[in-house]
Amino acid sequence: MIEGFEEITFELNDQEIKLANELIKHFNNKDKNNKVKASDIVKGINSHYNLTFKFTEVRLRKIINYYRSNSIIPIISDSEGYFVSYEKKDLEKVIKSLDQRSNSIKRSSEGLKKFLK
Repeated sequence: MIEGFEEITFELNDQEIKLANELIKHFNNKDKNNKVKASDIVKGINSHYNLTFKFTEVRLRKIINYYRSNSIIPIISDSEGYFVSYEKKDLEKVIKSLDQRSNSIKRSSEGLKKFLK
């Protein structure tokens, strides 16, 4: 859960874990020539699954993070959408992107800390 964003970044609930397990078979059909956009995934989930809540892109990102963090399936993302790849260059590219975003967030945090002095 992320401070200030608790309403949308809470841990996956049982229904979302079940959904995540179901979505794996759909992601396995996606490769770099058959990417799927987050908005299309969310739209499909909300229209085809009988959930007790409205599924959002934030929750989808939480599921993607769950897959990656637990080494369940190598979901790759780029500006064109999500896909699965076991290719070293695809994995290295997404890892580099994640590291760059992490470093940018860390620099922002360090800059704001200077206001506390």
